[in-house]
Amino acid sequence: MTVDPAGRSAAFRAVAETQPGCTPYDNHRPIFVRKRSAGQTLASLLQRVRPYSQDPSQMAAHRDCGWLTVDHKKPDLDQILLAGNIVRFVVPDTVEPEISPALVVLHEDDHLMVFHKPSPLPVHPSGRFNKNTLVWIGRQAWPDVTLKPVHRLDANTTGVLVCAKTSAAARALVTEFRERRVQKRYLARVRGLPAETVFSIEASITPTPSKAGTRVVAADGQQAHTEVRLLGALSDGTSLLEVWPRTGRTHQIRLHLQTAGLPIVGDAAYADRSATSAGFTQANAPLCLHAHGIGFPHPVTGEWVEFSAPVPQHFGPEAPPKTAALSPLRPHEAMGRSGE
Repeated sequence: MTVDPAGRSAAFRAVAETQPGCTPYDNHRPIFVRKRSAGQTLASLLQRVRPYSQDPSQMAAHRDCGWLTVDHKKPDLDQILLAGNIVRFVVPDTVEPEISPALVVLHEDDHLMVFHKPSPLPVHPSGRFNKNTLVWIGRQAWPDVTLKPVHRLDANTTGVLVCAKTSAAARALVTEFRERRVQKRYLARVRGLPAETVFSIEASITPTPSKAGTRVVAADGQQAHTEVRLLGALSDGTSLLEVWPRTGRTHQIRLHLQTAGLPIVGDAAYADRSATSAGFTQANAPLCLHAHGIGFPHPVTGEWVEFSAPVPQHFGPEAPPKTAALSPLRPHEAMGRSGE
């Protein structure tokens, strides 16, 4: 197919610059009850989602005015949920945080799109974001494309993001991530200087988030392994690191570096535990974590493909590394699915 990445990028920015989620609206949010969520009460389920995690008293009020239903019926808050139930709730007068519209389309073919994602920009609706997301805005900007994210970057993490355009490509890419045939190279600017030039961090991470959305290191958590290499010490006492997540746990890089005494600059969720609700909007200091490169077998041709995104300006003038200093992406080396 013939594509115009610049035109695609411009179309996205035209929609994103209007900040569609910042105009108050009634936000209709469905929850499809899966097997893993069956057996709990409706109130228990809703206590983990916005807005009810902040104000549980809203449950009864929303139910009584028709803004909270189960399978289109007025529910009892103590109702036991079954797999297949559809919980629908409305968050009235929703106003989402502002986002950066500066998305760049790096590559597109018949099967996938590759982006340089800015910060802050969430990939898909969750938490405080619905319309102000890459997926929602992409649907408005590119009506001929249905994006299927196959991995994720946090709202405040910049860098290379891959989305499939077809179900077949999505299945193939998800398999590649699961079987660790995808390589991702991150750059992180951290406070402090590591004692070693090359080192590994192995610390298990809890599989479920806290109400603030953060994870913790726990002996009974999921095994997690991160490899780190020092690229350089900067004049302000920070360091630039090359980071390779060999497993793909949510917030793995951020939590592992914080645990190692090397918190990422701008990370309000882990570097400053007193501000766990911050770090995801334009008003907060930018997070210095960047998905610099990705390599994987193309989901249809099988050819090894690589994509990279330049280091953003908020890393500082000293931070961008020389290309020769970076480790190469190699097809025979494996890494896990990452959710940084």
